[in-house]
Amino acid sequence: PRKSLPWPKLETPAAPVEKPAPVPFGTAISPVALWRKKALALITWALDQLLQNPLQLDWLRRRGLPLEAVQRFRLGWIPEDLYRSRKSWGLPEEISHKTNQVKRLWIPKGIVIPCLEGGEIHRIRIRRPEGVPRYYWLPGSGDDSILLNSEAKAYIILESDLDALAVAHAAGDLVGVVSLGSSGAKPKKRAWEVLTRSRCILVALDADDAGAKAASWWKMTFPQAVRW
Repeated sequence: PRKSLPWPKLETPAAPVEKPAPVPFGTAISPVALWRKKALALITWALDQLLQNPLQLDWLRRRGLPLEAVQRFRLGWIPEDLYRSRKSWGLPEEISHKTNQVKRLWIPKGIVIPCLEGGEIHRIRIRRPEGVPRYYWLPGSGDDSILLNSEAKAYIILESDLDALAVAHAAGDLVGVVSLGSSGAKPKKRAWEVLTRSRCILVALDADDAGAKAASWWKMTFPQAVRW
């Protein structure tokens, strides 16, 4: 009889290594240290100005941001246009094409909306009471989105920073929020990573043609995204 031979020893194949999906929109640019120092002083002063302005506090309250939220998110108010040396904020000098003079840093009157990352100031956007642009991005700011509650399982995508803060104040125990600033903006690395691993994304962009068009991109890019 033929002698039975042992089965050849088979090695268990190694589990495939999962590579993280590439971030198509890159990492956000961060402000320089001097800009951060000046910006921190500005938002501290602007919060004090807002706390002394009942009219603006009431306007924010009607937007879903009562005093508690104002203090939590360090919102502020600039009562009049300010002009500062760009160099004093760590920014390169620029020459005006109209006057051929050195430009000054314009800090307009309006509601100050800071974006903080890890306790440090990253960006300042100012909502002006009138004029164009209505929302002013302070030069030297970082270009990341506001992202709150990064450990959440579900997220709401919004255009307006103030809307995002109102949602975080009202429902921050349930959802995270990402504020884009405009319907066409895309999430950078920090937001991309938390959204990719989330279970649900509610795309609450504005109810207009631009918002509807942008929502289609979100639904095609994230299978867990729905128009909200």
